[in-house]
Amino acid sequence: MLHTPQDGKDHVIMPQADAALAHGTGLSLAHDLGFVAGIPGGAAGGVGLAVSLLSALPDCVKLLDLDGRLIAMSHAGLCLMEIDDFGAIRGCDWWTLWPSEAEDQLRRAVARARAGETARFTAFCPTAKGTPKWWEVTVAPIRQGKIAEGADGVTALLSVSRDVTAQMEALQEIETRRAEAEVALAQSRLLLREIDHRVKNSLMLIVGLLRMQARQSAGEAEACLSEAAQRVLTVAAVHDQLYRAEMPDAVLLDDYLGHLCTDLAAALRNGDGARIETTLAPLSVTPDRAVALGLILAEVVANAFRHARLGPDNAVHVRLAAEGPGRAQLVVEDDGCGMPERTGQSGLGTRVVLSKAGEIGGEARWSPRQGGGTVFTLDFPLA
Repeated sequence: MLHTPQDGKDHVIMPQADAALAHGTGLSLAHDLGFVAGIPGGAAGGVGLAVSLLSALPDCVKLLDLDGRLIAMSHAGLCLMEIDDFGAIRGCDWWTLWPSEAEDQLRRAVARARAGETARFTAFCPTAKGTPKWWEVTVAPIRQGKIAEGADGVTALLSVSRDVTAQMEALQEIETRRAEAEVALAQSRLLLREIDHRVKNSLMLIVGLLRMQARQSAGEAEACLSEAAQRVLTVAAVHDQLYRAEMPDAVLLDDYLGHLCTDLAAALRNGDGARIETTLAPLSVTPDRAVALGLILAEVVANAFRHARLGPDNAVHVRLAAEGPGRAQLVVEDDGCGMPERTGQSGLGTRVVLSKAGEIGGEARWSPRQGGGTVFTLDFPLA
């Protein structure tokens, strides 16, 4: 019958199966698996039913005394452990069947069960014939008499070991594959860093050649070559940041745009004393989006230096800030002579800005600055 005492838990009520432990009284095994079958303590044939129940379990079921010595083992347990004669190990300490490194863990489990608790652990133990196996082990106390307030103490221990070798081998295979994947990923990241470094050096060579040609040119040709050199320099700055970045698949915009503004100030300042001031939030984007943002910033800042008639008392202000979840805003503001009535959006620089803004799903706009000057605003998603 199913016995449910006042504590609300289900328990096994089964007769003593070993003469060394019983004197005609029943044993109760606290069980927390949710449901179990109960056997009347004094019923004739109860021992046989208890043995049948234990024998029907596919796990290795062992009866231990309070010191952790083996009293009995189920037939399935003998098969799982590849033990031909239980008599050869009867009365042995349970942990002698295990590797020495597991002894402390088993002793602690026995101590907890002897104190009335249920202990669980997973450990490795080969069979008697050397077959490697992993076991999920539960050790529970067996108490004499009915389970109630003030019950008699623990008289024996029951250990159930489930063979989980297949699961552990699968986990080990997953761990091995994960470790191999991490090594491969680290190697690929190292390779990408080297590629970024080489690309950056190649682009800087192109920048040098363009600037050299610009110095030997005049008029519109010189301006076009200088602008081309600046655009290539912007792309090179992205690869330089990727080479230095701890996250090779992301670019930190505050570092990247800050360095880019420094380069732009050095390249665009022509003795007029104008400066670039930055306020940049620590946001990150993918390399492709960083290239687009860098090109947009370079075009807008260069346009301000070329057309805003900036002097020693003027500045270009660059601000980057988060604007809601997953979005940001880039603002470039100058305090120069202001924008003309028509924004001249047919120019190459403006076309580059609008094209790159569209690539990243952003919206670009120009507006007059109160007090003089121009404000460029780009609202864009971070991903």
